[in-house]
Amino acid sequence: MSIKIYDIKDNFYDIEKIWAIDVSSIKHSYFLSWGWIENWISCLPANISVKLYTIYENGSPIVIFFLGENEQRRKKIFRSKAYFVNTTGNFEYDLPLWIEYNSIPLLKHNNFSLESFFSVIPVNWEEIFLPGLDENLFPGNIFRSGEKFLSDNNSKYYQAYNS
Repeated sequence: MSIKIYDIKDNFYDIEKIWAIDVSSIKHSYFLSWGWIENWISCLPANISVKLYTIYENGSPIVIFFLGENEQRRKKIFRSKAYFVNTTGNFEYDLPLWIEYNSIPLLKHNNFSLESFFSVIPVNWEEIFLPGLDENLFPGNIFRSGEKFLSDNNSKYYQAYNS
């Protein structure tokens, strides 16, 4: 597997070509349609860090998603480097347009798992947020089923919270 990362401000037309063609061919919510995504990324200020991640296998895209990056603070003391799937992580911008029926689009029928997702993203993360998951699409369907999604013996079961 290989991955290509596109900054939303520098690669708008590449992102449009990738997202509009690839995601339109699979089941997805309105919140992941090109109409919604185009308006969302066009309205974001330059200081918001969001990138499009496209994972390839044998030269074909198999998974596509946006990751927003934002530092989280808890009780004004604890800091965490957090990433947000298909949102910015900046609640000033996310709350008015809160995503519903969120998913990580799987472009081809494959065995891509949440464990694969965590292992392939090339960021040093402390927290990853998957807001507003659609329980019928990946990865929401994993949480709904109660399936153990990490193969490590020390892993725990996780519960998803839909908004």
